[in-house]
Amino acid sequence: MASDSVITRIVVLLSLAACCYAQETRPKANLVDRLDALSDSEKVALTESILDAGIPDGEPTESIYILASGRPGLLLPLLERKAEDAVKALSAGPDTTGKSTDPRRTARMMAWVIAESGDEFALSLEAKD
Repeated sequence: MASDSVITRIVVLLSLAACCYAQETRPKANLVDRLDALSDSEKVALTESILDAGIPDGEPTESIYILASGRPGLLLPLLERKAEDAVKALSAGPDTTGKSTDPRRTARMMAWVIAESGDEFALSLEAKD
């Protein structure tokens, strides 16, 4: 039986493929529009998938920021957990898991995304008062 993470990744990939196929008949949407069109569960699954891949450079990193800025209440706790895991990995010493992720880079990236999207979230809450 396939694990939940494999099933989640398959669902995310199929959702993104369907979204891309549907957009072939209309003008290409930019990254923000494509990510905004995802459901909350798809946003969480995509974020987890990107984080599990080791936070590569480029569009996936931008995607995490866009997702977190759009739904900070949904994704900031997930990003905080990832940052905490990275800090724990740093304090545990050399990596013996065989993973190729860099905990320093992960911690820096999560701190940046949390600070930026958290600031926008706080400003939006302040504007509502």
